[in-house]
Amino acid sequence: MTPDATRAHISIDLDRPRVLCFDHKATFALMQRYGLRPTNALYETIPLPGRKQELRIRSVEALAFFLYIGLQRDAADAGETLTEAQAEALITPLTIEGIFYALLASLSNPLHRKNADPAEPKGEQAGASASPKHSTGRKHFASEPEGSD
Repeated sequence: MTPDATRAHISIDLDRPRVLCFDHKATFALMQRYGLRPTNALYETIPLPGRKQELRIRSVEALAFFLYIGLQRDAADAGETLTEAQAEALITPLTIEGIFYALLASLSNPLHRKNADPAEPKGEQAGASASPKHSTGRKHFASEPEGSD
């Protein structure tokens, strides 16, 4: 599998060149295990004086599971089976930092649909708030009578 920016693929050199991919299937597996905010199990943000923040690995077990899930598509494309134990064995003192930052890069890149229609409305025009931080969290439906807010 070659990296594809439209699918949030991140190359990583481990036992062989591999590609991390957190597609919908991988994301669902993470959410099943760690809840709606799976990255909370992976790292924590530590405020530092003079700097904004530092990210620290919260759990090596979570790191191994994220790696395992993120490599499943690559393994399937290569015709191999990757177990959790094999993914765990890829983590060493020399690889842990690179794996962590590759996971963060892959997780922070949004997935985009292939062949998306460029004329398709985005953001609020498509019915989604442009930024969840600025959303009221309330859903509005066309069938709601005006003034029922």
